[in-house]
Amino acid sequence: MAVCAIKGDPGEDYEPRENYMRMVETIKKGNSGKVVFHLVPGTHHLHLNEPECVAPLISEFLDKKF
Repeated sequence: MAVCAIKGDPGEDYEPRENYMRMVETIKKGNSGKVVFHLVPGTHHLHLNEPECVAPLISEFLDKKF
C-alpha cells in the first residue's frame, strides 16, 4: 500500500523523534518504495496552518503511479 507521511518540524513529538524516524525507515524498507515522507516547517495542524506547503506534496503523491 502506498503511504504518504508529512510531519511538521518542529511539530509535536509524542515520542522521541528518533523512534518516529526509525519507524518511517522500517516502513519504507518493507514497502517497496511506496512510502513517501516529508518533514516540512510547521506545527501539529500542518494542513490547516501551512496548506501551501502541504497541498503540493499531497497532490504529487496522488499523481504517482505505484
